[in-house]
Amino acid sequence: MVSVFLRLTAVTAAVCRYAAIASPVGLPHFCGAAEFEIDGTATKEIAADVGSRLAEQWKRYEKWLPPRLTGEHAGPLPEVRLYQTLAEYRQALAERGAALENPAVYLRDANLILLGFDGDRYGAALKAARERVKKYDEETEALGRAFAAQQKADDERFRREKTPQNVRNEIVRRQASDFRKAQAVAAAARREADAANKKLFAEAADRLLAGASHELFHAYVATRLYPPAVDRLPAWLHEGLAQLVEHGRWRDERLLIDPPPPALLQRLKPAAGQTLELPSVRELVSSADVGFLAHDKRVTDDVRLRYLTAWSLTQYLASIGALERRERLDDYALDDRADSTARFERFAGRDTAAVEAGWHAYLRKWVK
Repeated sequence: MVSVFLRLTAVTAAVCRYAAIASPVGLPHFCGAAEFEIDGTATKEIAADVGSRLAEQWKRYEKWLPPRLTGEHAGPLPEVRLYQTLAEYRQALAERGAALENPAVYLRDANLILLGFDGDRYGAALKAARERVKKYDEETEALGRAFAAQQKADDERFRREKTPQNVRNEIVRRQASDFRKAQAVAAAARREADAANKKLFAEAADRLLAGASHELFHAYVATRLYPPAVDRLPAWLHEGLAQLVEHGRWRDERLLIDPPPPALLQRLKPAAGQTLELPSVRELVSSADVGFLAHDKRVTDDVRLRYLTAWSLTQYLASIGALERRERLDDYALDDRADSTARFERFAGRDTAAVEAGWHAYLRKWVK
């Protein structure tokens, strides 16, 4: 493994359009560059992809939910530590006294994102794919050397045997044709191996980048929207929003709500002969933060269901425009009153029974 330290810069000039919304005390928005510092043990190739995605996502978050905190009131951008293997990632967690099954996490107190790349799982396959590409490159070079050697041997034989020129030309033509065909076969095999290599890498990187985007949103909330000292946004909405942006479709930094992400809809489909039992709205809105962290593989299924529930309710609320009423979201995040149901109803603009009926109808529309 090689240690990398990259500073990746993404221009965020689009944020300047939100200066009028920016700071509660009227400070001008900082219109500059967002720099992400990434260190750890990941390869430069992986780290560069992650850095590029982080820069892109940060701009999207600023456009979708313009920052409340700007200038000197904004927190620093999060640090990112990217580990080439999940074992290294979990060791880093253990050193901080944490044991999580989640392959990525944002540590709010430290303003630090830890990411584990599944290098153990993909490393051997990526190596084999690269070796296939190398093999076809070597075969192509060997074909060239063999053709050159054959031409030299034939020239000597033609001179020795005084072969007529027309016969020579025909022999050379056939040999050149055979060589080009063999070259084409080797080149096609090389392209196929190269495409398989890129596809495998893209799949591995996409898994990592999804987690990075999710945790980056938590960092955005903590440093640009609701700092820890005042943040009362409940866990279900924190996670629901993070999944919404992680899996969402974007167009020009605009989040498209419907249709919902097919991958998440697929996870909501119950197994044959079973029914999907979702927690009620009341249960969900009062969930504790720890309900969304898998500390043990035995509880991972429960955590996964909570995530799906949080996402699907957030998706429904977004579909009816609840997230467009920014003042309600701000009130929800800053409200320190204890009654979780009453707080939620003020945010949603309707009672829990109405929300639950609409939510379930929305899911039935998409989950067939």
